[in-house]
Amino acid sequence: MISSPHMRGGTPPRGGGVGSYSDKLPPLAPPHTRGRNSLTIIVAVAKNNVIGSNGIIPWNIPEEMALFKSITMGHPVIVGRKTFDSIGHELPGRENIVLSKSGEINCIEKALEQTKEKQAFVIGGASVYAQMMPFVDQMRISHLKKAYEGDALFPKIDRNIWRITKQQEFSDFIHSTYTRI
Repeated sequence: MISSPHMRGGTPPRGGGVGSYSDKLPPLAPPHTRGRNSLTIIVAVAKNNVIGSNGIIPWNIPEEMALFKSITMGHPVIVGRKTFDSIGHELPGRENIVLSKSGEINCIEKALEQTKEKQAFVIGGASVYAQMMPFVDQMRISHLKKAYEGDALFPKIDRNIWRITKQQEFSDFIHSTYTRI
């Protein structure tokens, strides 16, 4: 297990800074009724459902990366080993919980136990999103306005289980908050 901070890397664009996003963000979901704090998926998804290509994010949208950083800062993030390796470093300001078949955190139950008393975010990759979907109470999805080539896709969203409770439009994406019904 790795305990440290950052993910999608990079620093926020100069000028408005990250602080300007926090005033616009919807509040996090209240603690889940299963006796734990909220567990939230956060992801950017291309118009064609792509989230990655050959182990990297196939776009560079600074405004979306700054939003991701402002939402996850100070909270534990749960990430698969391949995604963590593609980032190349821990995400600063966040406890990084790396899921690995051979590492200290080798199953979802251990990751959930480690974050039981905290608001935590699931940050990828595709198989981790699919495995964690039954355990999350909220999803924060940046729906990109363009399609990108890629080989990693976000799991299908079951509209019978999820509803959009908040949306915010940006120049290159719409950030939607989904809440479990």
